[in-house]
Amino acid sequence: MWSVIHTERPGLFDLANHTGRLGVAHVAAKALLARNREVLWRDFSKFKSLQTIEVDVTNTCCPVGCCRVMELEWNMFKSGIKLKEIRILGLHNATEETGLLDGMKTCFGLSA
Repeated sequence: MWSVIHTERPGLFDLANHTGRLGVAHVAAKALLARNREVLWRDFSKFKSLQTIEVDVTNTCCPVGCCRVMELEWNMFKSGIKLKEIRILGLHNATEETGLLDGMKTCFGLSA
């Protein structure tokens, strides 16, 4: 991400004010986090006999620390993994719970 910004508009980061630089850092850090999360979920999908998964989202903040990053890749379970139980720990409120449940329902075609 940094190399792209530097290549496309050299010096842009240096010209930005503190808020602008923080915004660029935030986007870059979240992109890196998303790539790392994709690798983790892809590795999980290799364990075809996996029956239970526990996800702790207690400290699921963006790398800058200003927001919660709650996206989970439910599509990995379409790759043949048949879980009996999913435990999710550390949800802060009903909105986060609803968001995760909606993602699961969408992935698996479940109704409310």
